[in-house]
Amino acid sequence: MSKKFKFWVNTIYIFIRHVLSLLIITPISVLFHCWYSLITGISTRQTFLNLGSQFLKAGAGVKIGDPQKIPLRGGKVRTSYIKNIFFNFGLNKITVSYTDKPHTVRK
Repeated sequence: MSKKFKFWVNTIYIFIRHVLSLLIITPISVLFHCWYSLITGISTRQTFLNLGSQFLKAGAGVKIGDPQKIPLRGGKVRTSYIKNIFFNFGLNKITVSYTDKPHTVRK
């Protein structure tokens, strides 16, 4: 086989793998949000910000309200709860804020 043929086969394979992984990983609610924003006329920037926050919270590995054990000096351990997760564009990293009280969801 020629190098060009192998290159195109590999490129098509990677494209199909990425599309399938996107469809499997992406929750139905995110896809619904995209269609809803197209129908209602929400700006593209706001749609991408909403999707980014959903992917950030899904990919962080922790949820709001999860307890985190923080080691202190002297072998002590302090338990704090996650209050908020957001992306800091200035520092280009994920920032988490903590609280000492357990998080409860109000209904």
